[in-house]
Amino acid sequence: MKQDTSLIGLSQTCFMAVGPARIAICALTLLSEEDPRDPATQARLSIAKGRIKRADHMLRETFTAELAKIGHAPGQAVINARDDALHCISPVLRTLDGPLDQMAEQMGGRLAFRNFFFDEAEPRITFFLERMTEDLTAAAEGERAAQQLKALNSVRDAKGVGRAISLIAINAAIEASRSGDRGFKVIADEVKSLAAQTQKLLGELGDALRQT
Repeated sequence: MKQDTSLIGLSQTCFMAVGPARIAICALTLLSEEDPRDPATQARLSIAKGRIKRADHMLRETFTAELAKIGHAPGQAVINARDDALHCISPVLRTLDGPLDQMAEQMGGRLAFRNFFFDEAEPRITFFLERMTEDLTAAAEGERAAQQLKALNSVRDAKGVGRAISLIAINAAIEASRSGDRGFKVIADEVKSLAAQTQKLLGELGDALRQT
């Protein structure tokens, strides 16, 4: 499947990669109290680890690289929020390769681990996702408005050309009447008719663009 490299596409991709990290860190606080030898615990731990690693990779590398491809420079608030989210994920990431029963200890104990999730990780990751979504959505809307304005200007220019053609057709019809050349007059009338139809279609297109 072709990757969506638009601003909205990047927003959705980033949200899907980073958002689950909140659940994963919460899961780790609970799994740290479970039996590490239990297969179900091991399976859940593997899923949580994968989500946290994907979020870290998105924040640390992919997000910036994709922004560069699109050519969008996010606001400083987004950069700061991303750094704060990374700051929360990094200490958790360092504990992932160690034994499950030592994970909470490395985070300062079970209570400290839970408080870390509720007071730091969850709020900061959520804040980044909110700022990122707002920034990219606003940029996409500005891009769309610029494209619409460009299209309207093109319609305006085309209508100017159409009016010029219409004037030429009228002048040609007048000259044909004076000279008595019926064949030339028929062609001039056809050109005039086509110019009028073009003007009508361009007007309708301009109205449609202004309503979007």
